[in-house]
Amino acid sequence: AACLIAGKQHLHAEPLLRRTLQIRERSLGAGHEQTVAARSLVARNLFAQQKWVDAEKILRSDLSCRRETDSVTPIEIATAANLLADLLFAQGRYAEAEPLLEEVLSIRRQTLDPKDRLVAEVATRLASLKTSRGDYSEADQLFRLALSITERVFGDEHPRVADILNELAKMLFTQTRYDQSRRLLERALSIQQKSLRKTDSRIAESRNNLAAVYVARGHYEYAARLYSENLAAARAHLPGDHPPAATALNNLGDVLRSLGRYREAEELLAEALSMRERLFGEQHPVVAQSLSNLGYLWMLQGRMSDAQTAVTRALEIRRARLGAAHPHIANSLTTLGRIHRRDGNHEAAKTAFEEAADIHRQVVGERHQLYGANLALVGRTELALGRRARAELNLLKSRVILDETVGSNHRLYIDVLLGLAELYEAEHRPADAFPLLERAVAIQKQTAGRDHIQTAESLLAIARNLVTRRAPEQALPRAVEADQLLSQLKAPPQPLLTSVLCCAARAALDCGQTETAGGFVSRIPANTVSLECVESDELRLLRANLMVGRGEYAAAEAVYRDMLAEVDSQPDGDRETRTTLLDQLSAAVVLQGRHRDAEPLIRENLKL
Repeated sequence: AACLIAGKQHLHAEPLLRRTLQIRERSLGAGHEQTVAARSLVARNLFAQQKWVDAEKILRSDLSCRRETDSVTPIEIATAANLLADLLFAQGRYAEAEPLLEEVLSIRRQTLDPKDRLVAEVATRLASLKTSRGDYSEADQLFRLALSITERVFGDEHPRVADILNELAKMLFTQTRYDQSRRLLERALSIQQKSLRKTDSRIAESRNNLAAVYVARGHYEYAARLYSENLAAARAHLPGDHPPAATALNNLGDVLRSLGRYREAEELLAEALSMRERLFGEQHPVVAQSLSNLGYLWMLQGRMSDAQTAVTRALEIRRARLGAAHPHIANSLTTLGRIHRRDGNHEAAKTAFEEAADIHRQVVGERHQLYGANLALVGRTELALGRRARAELNLLKSRVILDETVGSNHRLYIDVLLGLAELYEAEHRPADAFPLLERAVAIQKQTAGRDHIQTAESLLAIARNLVTRRAPEQALPRAVEADQLLSQLKAPPQPLLTSVLCCAARAALDCGQTETAGGFVSRIPANTVSLECVESDELRLLRANLMVGRGEYAAAEAVYRDMLAEVDSQPDGDRETRTTLLDQLSAAVVLQGRHRDAEPLIRENLKL
């Protein structure tokens, strides 16, 4: 069994380990130290196969047995508790893992030298867990303790020191303390390159972590270089299918996506997916990661059907393998919600965002940035559904959380800014909305990569704001830029494209560029709707305005009167829409020389 495990053949080792356990239970008893050791080996092997339920059952039984056996030492109890904590941590069950690790640390500090390396090991693991839960102050103290012990025991240039530096850097990264994180990672990588073999996976991990810092700072070329080094090393030293090669393919593909190099990104991500399916089977969590990355890429390309299929499959795998409440499940739900929102399906988007927020609330708590970010998405979706009060509540709560955790210049803050801007627009406060939109675009360009759809959405919001504020000459280039970004996609989302074309046409009309406006309108497919449920009416109004620009006053008048009759037929007809239609209708009548007919329309509009 040991030989099979060394060769990563855990499935074939399992029956041998179980038989060993049965023999020892019969001959030595359940509490004998050799039986306990055999039970632990069975659980570890199940853990390696990610058979969480079976492994947990054995580990809990093992820990209980050790607690009840007088001959078992506290250190042996700590060993069993540590392994069970590892299992719970891997499933995202941080609240259950934390007291076990605290018990392990307490036992080791009481029974071992306080400066023993085993104390440092569990302090590092507990610090990583507290980082996951957002307890950064306690995590920092534990990391510093572990680092101090390890440097004293092994020296400043030992690989174990680099391991702790990596974990501490990841915590600083989570807090957006990128410069400090980068310095620690550079030190860790320097130690590893001097003390480890080139093929050691820890070198690749440090490069990955350092690349993540560069991605967060928008330095995608630097990140791509590091990921390329990992891929070259994996292919040189580990030919054929191998997990490090698949990881390198996945990471490089993802950063090329951020650079807008979609074709290359898709090839690498697809290769990573195929390799992982061959290595781990089609239902493994790393396969779900590849599917999620591909789905996100396809969403950016406007391939919504392909994106939804991939992300839904990733979500199904994660639900089956990781349980009901795991951070990776929340990530899949967030991506799925973004796909639904960009496809105009706001109810489905809200459901996905709310479930993701609930998972984050359970796992990391209500003061964590991931929970805050999901609240912003829920708020924006509520606003799109016309539920303004609930939207404002979620957006303001999100802003408070993100202000406290990551600050107002983080990429997670973009949805807060856009959501509040949309809220101000709905409250007829475009001047208050405009600076928020400008800030969102600035942060986006620094941190979000070349997400053409997100950038187009932001540019559209700015263009609409400027049109509302009677600045069409500033609005038109923003709308044109959004149109150009969407034209680079294979299949831009139809609702967004229609909205961009409508806005561009309206701005062109207001600038007196009738033919330019007509060009935009001619590209809008028939019977299409845009991001808002009322967009079909906006499109009808736009076409009528275009008729006016072309001198087709009578035809425009007929459209205005039809739309006005529809508003009047509704018990709670929109007052703002009515004033707009009366204004346009009276202008069309005046342009036909029928001043007497126009006068009552103008008086009614003035009264409104």
